[in-house]
Amino acid sequence: MYLASHAIPPISLCISVEVLMNIIRSDLTAEVTAGVTASPQLADKEDRGSQIRSYIELHPDVTAADMARSFGVMRQTASRHLSKMRVLNENGGAVGT
Repeated sequence: MYLASHAIPPISLCISVEVLMNIIRSDLTAEVTAGVTASPQLADKEDRGSQIRSYIELHPDVTAADMARSFGVMRQTASRHLSKMRVLNENGGAVGT
């Protein structure tokens, strides 16, 4: 019983590292395949950014993960667009770039 109780933390640490690596690997794979299969119209960053911002305006409850799946972008990119739109909404629509 003593040995089993001391074996659990290293095993759980190993499993959590493997899960994290699988998440990172899937994000990297999704980014590479999205870039390869995307049409030339979607490759334009400004056009995609305006589409994302319009979508956020229509769906203010949307999450970054949902947007990442819908638009084929990374979660960080979707999160950045969400935070920009929230700042704009808090400032009353004033652009502060």
